[in-house]
Amino acid sequence: MLNSGGLIIDHGWLRVLGSGTDQLPDVVSRSKPEQGLVVTAFDILGGHFVWGVSTPGARPTIHYFGPDTLEYEDLDQGYADWLAAMVGGATTDFYRELRWDGWQTEVAATPLDQGIHLWPPPSTVEGKDLNTVARSRMNLAELVSYYSGLE
Repeated sequence: MLNSGGLIIDHGWLRVLGSGTDQLPDVVSRSKPEQGLVVTAFDILGGHFVWGVSTPGARPTIHYFGPDTLEYEDLDQGYADWLAAMVGGATTDFYRELRWDGWQTEVAATPLDQGIHLWPPPSTVEGKDLNTVARSRMNLAELVSYYSGLE
């Protein structure tokens, strides 16, 4: 996304990185080339997407690290297919278990450099019902780091 700060999808739930803005980092500064990973997007809950190779010689695919599983899941999609799906509305099904009643208003009011911290976290039994957990805004980079150590 040359010459684009990034894409904001689904009321701001998904922030696809581009050349960056004053509130959104650029794709180059967030990526980990020494690990063969390009960080492509962050979501409002601190989850993130990376584009990379799972096994040597394989084609690069998008992987998601979610706050509910705390591990990477290979989505078996290339970047273009993943991006087309997300822009086309795939976020509805993809995030079905990570949304609460009225999330649209809360997410739309959250600045791009912030995310929503859930307590207890969705990776715990107590944190599975997102209608009952505490939610607070938090710096997005800190939230991503909180879940995954990605800095």
